[in-house]
Amino acid sequence: MHAYGYAFQIHFIDINQVTLQLPDVLFHKGDADRMERSFPPEFMRSQARPLLVIEDSSHDMTTSLAVLNFFHNWLAAGEYVVIEDGIITDMGYTEKYGGGPRAAVEQFLATHASEYEVDSRYCDWFGQNVTWNVNGFLRRR
Repeated sequence: MHAYGYAFQIHFIDINQVTLQLPDVLFHKGDADRMERSFPPEFMRSQARPLLVIEDSSHDMTTSLAVLNFFHNWLAAGEYVVIEDGIITDMGYTEKYGGGPRAAVEQFLATHASEYEVDSRYCDWFGQNVTWNVNGFLRRR
């Protein structure tokens, strides 16, 4: 982003306190299952647009779904949420992760299909779902 001259700010959440200091990156101690504790309404309303949300935490279905549900209340048309590592389904790890990120995306889209689209432009860049983020690039309509 710096190389292209874009103004940006990254908010990074981890369950462990991160002490690294980087320009335009703010580290928050928090839990992806409880996003509202790290990002209360006043914080979310103050964020510059457009938003790009990248969920790459525990890979548990419930956590990915919690992130999707939280940011659903804040994303505007044209903004994205990217759910990482849906490929674990193809790798045989769904049981370990309670269904995994792909199951979270499927469950979320079952109730929000008219509000989001899977952006195949990114999912299929190198071939149909040749990505770690299988059907994981969701654009708010």
